[in-house]
Formats: sequence, C-alpha cells, structure tokens
Amino acid sequence: MFNGLVEDWITDALGIRYHHLVMARQVGLPTVRLEADFKAVSRLGDAVCLALDVERLGTRSLTLALRCSGQGADDLRMGMRQVIVTTSLVTHRAIDIPADLRAAIAHAAPAVR
Repeated sequence: MFNGLVEDWITDALGIRYHHLVMARQVGLPTVRLEADFKAVSRLGDAVCLALDVERLGTRSLTLALRCSGQGADDLRMGMRQVIVTTSLVTHRAIDIPADLRAAIAHAAPAVR
C-alpha cells in the first residue's frame, strides 16, 4: 500500500510519471532504510487513510514519513519512516536526485489518499 502511495505521489502530486522515471529515464528509487511502528489493529474491510510527508530532501536521498490512520484524526494505525535513494538503473550506483524531481518535491504538499 505504501509503495503505491509513493508511486501515486510522484505521478499525481509531483507531476512526474513514475513509470517513465523508472523505465525510460532509468532512475531507480530503492528503499535503503525502513522503520515501522504499529499502533493499532486494522481489520479486513476497515477504511484507512494513507498520508505522506517529506521529512528530509538530500542530494541523493529523501526521507519520507508515512502514516496509516483510521476514520478519526487520532486513530493512527501505523507510522513509518522510509529512506529512498535515487540510483542509476544502468550502473546501480547512487545518483543525484534529478533536478525536475528535486524541484517538484521541494514545492509539493503532503500526499493523502
């Protein structure tokens, strides 16, 4: 679910087609660190809201704060910190975040769905 949120955020909120970024531009976005805290139970069929905020925008990486909440504002089910590094899918080495992606992230509002 959270990977889908990140892909949708890049495509919809940032205006950069995720598929094109990865397939045509050969930019990888692997997760290199992931921390998760589970706060409450979610059951099959529960309506939840996923949210994303940028905690840090580095030269070659970004740190995201992701949340899964129930219906109430205080109903946090899960919180997560994710560090993503931009890589070349040709060399498999870290690269600078592409300028257009960096600019879009710097100006983006939090993603919620």
